[in-house]
Amino acid sequence: MGNLHLLKGFKFNEKSSLRSILKCSINFTTHLGTNSAKLSIPSFVPRRDIDWPDKASCCRIKTILIGIDLDKGEYNCCGAFSGRLSRKTTAKTSYDIVNDIPHGSFPLLIFCCGIDFYAVDSNNKASRILELKYNPLEIGAVDYVKFEKLEDYLNKSGRIKKII
Repeated sequence: MGNLHLLKGFKFNEKSSLRSILKCSINFTTHLGTNSAKLSIPSFVPRRDIDWPDKASCCRIKTILIGIDLDKGEYNCCGAFSGRLSRKTTAKTSYDIVNDIPHGSFPLLIFCCGIDFYAVDSNNKASRILELKYNPLEIGAVDYVKFEKLEDYLNKSGRIKKII
């Protein structure tokens, strides 16, 4: 998994890239035998390695795995979140977020990661911050399950020119 070079020329959320907000190593893997995908952040310090919006006091890292069948015109998706990460955290931490692979048989899997930032009021109520710069979502990996090459699948479906 991780053949992002196959999406050459495809710009996704370039005004708010994940790498401009989360400044640490991120690893994406799929485990087709267990029908799961995993985002691993081996070691980071939230206060130092996240570019925080001024009003944010916490955030959650999210993953979204999308299964697509272009031939049938079908898709399904699954999401998972980390726990709340405090802006004040100065200790090193690591995270693994495990995502189920969407139910169904999908030749194309797209694995995305993003961060949701929150302001927390005096009653401990969290409100999501919706500023463009601080709404990062990035395609981290692409996997094609039933074909040797992504190009074969996209050529077969007649959609290669629209995606690549």
